[in-house]
Amino acid sequence: MIEIPLYIFLIVYLALIFVCFIYLLFNFYHLFKFGSLDWETVFASFFFLAVLVIILFSSYQEIIKINWHQPIISFKLPRIEIEIPAITNFELKFLPK
Repeated sequence: MIEIPLYIFLIVYLALIFVCFIYLLFNFYHLFKFGSLDWETVFASFFFLAVLVIILFSSYQEIIKINWHQPIISFKLPRIEIEIPAITNFELKFLPK
């Protein structure tokens, strides 16, 4: 039986969240290193952080309700039985006795 578990989607989701946090760190690094610290740029960066935190919190509230070990797809492969006839009185003609 082949089962594809549901937690594959959770791994993909966590990878996307990780990419968003890397982008956020990259954004703050460039903001403080090269950018001007005007209130618009700081506000935009913290707004992105706030939206990301709100998405994480609300998705966590829904994620904890799910049983991640249940399968998405579960199917059985058909069993193939091949009957091989028994070989009796088998001799090799070219071998000396």
